[in-house]
Amino acid sequence: MSGEVITRYANRAGAVVELHHQRFTTKTDYRGYYHDETSFELSGFNWRCLGCGVTGCSDIYKDRAYRDLDKARAGGQEHADACSALPPEEEQEEQRRRGLSAWVSGLLGGGS
Repeated sequence: MSGEVITRYANRAGAVVELHHQRFTTKTDYRGYYHDETSFELSGFNWRCLGCGVTGCSDIYKDRAYRDLDKARAGGQEHADACSALPPEEEQEEQRRRGLSAWVSGLLGGGS
């Protein structure tokens, strides 16, 4: 994945789906016409699930990224709503550590 993270969505099991800016090349121009011998470099958007590893892309032009941010957001959110993959093991361990820390602080009367 390239580019800065625009937003994150949590899936049903707590794994994160990240939406990114992404540069990609395509043979389809902005009007939807395919060019066999010409490639175009575009700025677009893509999402990736850190739980199952699936990456989203546009079905319209068969590109490796979305050209439209709203469609990329909808695709990422739709995947997050349907996916039940667990977060990576390191992330699960960090969540357990934070939960244990908050629980101990609560027992000792401290806030977290």
